[in-house]
Amino acid sequence: MKYNFILKFLSVILFLNSSLSYALCEPVDLNHFMKNIEGKKNIQLVFFSSWCSDCKEELLKIKDDLNENYILINTFDSLGKGDISLKSLKIDHKCIFDKDRLLAKKYKVKSVPKKILIP
Repeated sequence: MKYNFILKFLSVILFLNSSLSYALCEPVDLNHFMKNIEGKKNIQLVFFSSWCSDCKEELLKIKDDLNENYILINTFDSLGKGDISLKSLKIDHKCIFDKDRLLAKKYKVKSVPKKILIP
């Protein structure tokens, strides 16, 4: 309980102290996700977790290359933690939260960071 309060407090502080707007990692169900990528080509799925230092390094490496073909997926995490990570890295990009790890299961992601190309 105390941890959730601290997490929410930090989210508000980060939000108020920055002029950079950023996308929140929104929970998305599998059917909605599949509809959104249907017919699109060369989609890069980037699975990450807020607690993963290798993920943060990978996100920083691709930060300048992010475009509409990249989808950041926060998985193996709690809602809100991905937002804080992206904010701290100054990454303003579409992100979804893999609430029930359905995307991780579908794409057989067992560890992060993981990049998957959907041709």
